[in-house]
Amino acid sequence: MRDVLLAKRYEVHYQENVGGHDYLSWRGSLADGLLALMGTSK
Repeated sequence: MRDVLLAKRYEVHYQENVGGHDYLSWRGSLADGLLALMGTSK
């Protein structure tokens, strides 16, 4: 999907992590993903 979006010239923030699909694996990157989706206010 990332490659398709890049080919269509969308802005893509992609991060791949080693781990499972549980809290211990995604807890560190959840805030980063939410900030990428929502943006930051100034």
